[in-house]
Amino acid sequence: EGEGGEGLDAARSREVLSLLVLLTLGTGVGVGVLHNGQPVPQHVEGGHMIIHPGGRSCVCGQRGCLEAYVSAPAIARHIAEALVTRHPHEVLPSSLHALGERERRALSAIDLFDPVHEADPLARFLVSEICADLALGCLNLCRVFEPQAIVLAGGVSSAGPRLATLVTDELRKVWWTLSEPPLVAIAAAGSQSGMVGAAAAVRHTLPG
Repeated sequence: EGEGGEGLDAARSREVLSLLVLLTLGTGVGVGVLHNGQPVPQHVEGGHMIIHPGGRSCVCGQRGCLEAYVSAPAIARHIAEALVTRHPHEVLPSSLHALGERERRALSAIDLFDPVHEADPLARFLVSEICADLALGCLNLCRVFEPQAIVLAGGVSSAGPRLATLVTDELRKVWWTLSEPPLVAIAAAGSQSGMVGAAAAVRHTLPG
């Protein structure tokens, strides 16, 4: 069933899902659509929808793209910038500072969403920003495709179920009142979803 079919056991138990949107959050942001388990042959540049007009520069040449806010490099860059700029939400030194100094590496979404930092004001603020941006991207995709579920894949999805839960919370804040928002789930294959999906695509093209 390709990438989007991975990790949806909970969704299947709730209802039969015929239309899924896969949102891959890796070095960039990719969007795929599955209808009845089959990829829809449609090129969708969902990572370059504008969510903040005039916002951060994107590699595509635009400003304010979804990719410039929720891709793995964008999140790492945002964390690094926050750690060198004392933030109004930061009353005491953030636990992220200590982690960065101890690990001597750039921090990622996986670090940021680790429950150990859940009470940290700076971490909470950054998580809230990222999830709000991701929810806005999901909302726009819903208005175009009307999926029954959005599946998060790629390296950022390794942040785990907490990411899906918080994105759902933010999505509810901007969702209209006429219906419930779709399920937001984490792909079981996580950062390996691309390879799983590619293998499935090849399998579907083979005879027999």
